[in-house]
Amino acid sequence: MGDVHFVDNEGVRIAYEVDGASGPWLVLQHGLGYDRRDWGVILEPLMAACRVVRLDTRGMGDSDAPTMPWTVGDMADDLRAVLDDADIDRATIVGTSLGGAVVQEFACRHPERVERLILTAPLIADRALYPESAVSRTTDHALVDGRAGLCALLAGADPAEVIDPDQVRRNVAAALSPATVRERPELVDRIVAHRAAKPFTPAGWMGQDFAGSGYRYTAQLHDFDVPILVIQGTDDRVVNPAVADVLEERWPDAHVVRLDGRGHLPHWEDPDRMASLLTTWAVSGEVAS
Repeated sequence: MGDVHFVDNEGVRIAYEVDGASGPWLVLQHGLGYDRRDWGVILEPLMAACRVVRLDTRGMGDSDAPTMPWTVGDMADDLRAVLDDADIDRATIVGTSLGGAVVQEFACRHPERVERLILTAPLIADRALYPESAVSRTTDHALVDGRAGLCALLAGADPAEVIDPDQVRRNVAAALSPATVRERPELVDRIVAHRAAKPFTPAGWMGQDFAGSGYRYTAQLHDFDVPILVIQGTDDRVVNPAVADVLEERWPDAHVVRLDGRGHLPHWEDPDRMASLLTTWAVSGEVAS
């Protein structure tokens, strides 16, 4: 697609791409364990209506993985650096999962830069939704037998002795709804291959994991004076679907769309619906039917 650009944010190089020739700006912030390529499944319809910016969050893709620790606030500053470098004053900004925490923080710090906000299965600050005992060992938190395995890799352990080769597949399956896994097993294969094509580093994953954990346990839910669209799969097994209820109560003016039978990766599970939701919101501020 577009050329890869790089911007330096206080010594950390952040990669991004710009696609599409016309329309409003739509900026995409991916989740933990993925990179800007994750949006490729819906990129063409987005480009048809918008000018699209996809960035690699620090630790992933072609961006640097600086020495830990870093915070969601640092990642929000990376997003600001990308907008500055691309000469974008205001944009509709999309964040999914961990990316949802990043764009919430960005909107709190720079509301004047946000035309509209889209949060898809976002991490939020309500600890009750993320008790440690509820973190499933089928999610990315157990990618290489949990953080102990990641620490072992960082210390120089042989990956063959630490990494469970079937773990990525289990992670992907857990991020999809049970119905999707059962009825469309080929989608699991497709996402596994997608992730294997450009695997992330243990340092990058751990840095993002700790940043996200810190945000959702210690930060406060922010109030925004911008239009907000929340998209949440009803069968999400990574982010509790009750997040949508919390945000709907917190932000009564927000538009909440619940995708029945979808999991944590609705842009993979229902790309046409997701592309329609994102572009319609970016172009008109309306919710696609």
